[in-house]
Amino acid sequence: MATAAARKTGDMILFAQVVEAGTITGGSKLLGLERSTVSRRITSLEDRLGVSLLERSTRRLRLTEIGRQYYQHCLRVVEATEDAEAAAMGYRVAPSGVLNVGAILSEPDQLLSPLIADFVAVNDRIHIELSLDNASRLIENLKVELLLHTTATRLDGFSSVRVGTLPESLWCSPAFLSRNGTPTAPEMLRSAAIIDLHAESESRAWQFERGRDKTSLRVFPRFRVASLIACRDACRSGVGIARLPDYLSANDELRGDLVRVLPDWRLGGIPLLAAYRENQFLTRKAKAFVEFLDGRLR
Repeated sequence: MATAAARKTGDMILFAQVVEAGTITGGSKLLGLERSTVSRRITSLEDRLGVSLLERSTRRLRLTEIGRQYYQHCLRVVEATEDAEAAAMGYRVAPSGVLNVGAILSEPDQLLSPLIADFVAVNDRIHIELSLDNASRLIENLKVELLLHTTATRLDGFSSVRVGTLPESLWCSPAFLSRNGTPTAPEMLRSAAIIDLHAESESRAWQFERGRDKTSLRVFPRFRVASLIACRDACRSGVGIARLPDYLSANDELRGDLVRVLPDWRLGGIPLLAAYRENQFLTRKAKAFVEFLDGRLR
């Protein structure tokens, strides 16, 4: 059994190397094997699996749909092998490779672009590819190793770890304050026009902190919208006051389109989670990114 498992693992590593090289010849050079040997082993692999993994041409290989899926699993094996060797060497070798990260967040590039830039600056052997799409497509994308999301998104078949908190504030337009006055205490929000999400309950309690002072206020929104982006747009239009993550409103604040309400009071923030598939493991490069986010966002 051990010999069979070793042969299968070896075939997966060989297949991954050939795909990385782009040709059978290139793969054979990387592996230090004869071209005929590599070609024969791939043919044997396809026969054993009963599927076609590659479409061969004289210039370049082309993965079939099944081949693309199989290749992603082969990459996991290669990474697991490298991680095992690094662990045996006492982690003297820095994590490396391409880390595919997906984000189920509103305008995540505003949040993640500066964080990723800082991360790769100190982890120069890791390259990050950020995928921005809807939740269902990101879940189906086998290349994505980590999915960043909030508690508002439930991911079946994934395990999630908390990597920090996204600060929140209350926001509105300068025009709204000119018409309605500036609240100076949380209690003054009882009569204010509040914008909130459809997904939230009909009313919810907002927790406020200022030093040792703590207070809870149950708000009853006058306007409900479908997304945080819609909340922000309604704020820009002067409709009311909304609770928004700071990263989503920072540029509007710089332009003067939005201002903070009760800036001395702190809200609870939005938990940010990193999810990975339950049937897989966190590679060293993924762990490095999770630890980096945890350090920066906590």
